[in-house]
Amino acid sequence: MRQLRFKAGDRVKIQPNDPGPFAGLEGTVEATEPNPRDVGVLDRYIVTFEWGEKKPFYDAQLIKVEEPA
Repeated sequence: MRQLRFKAGDRVKIQPNDPGPFAGLEGTVEATEPNPRDVGVLDRYIVTFEWGEKKPFYDAQLIKVEEPA
């Protein structure tokens, strides 16, 4: 089985060029939904924003936020 790019608890940023209203914002992955046909770019992640709103995003829409050392 293939490894997902993100896991629950990871900090992510929505791609700045995403056409949606969340472009450039950061959130936390709450849940993962692997693509049943094993197509990585179609994996979905439920992202929670600091104000509590939750939205699904595809793998290609997200960038991992590196935690400061």
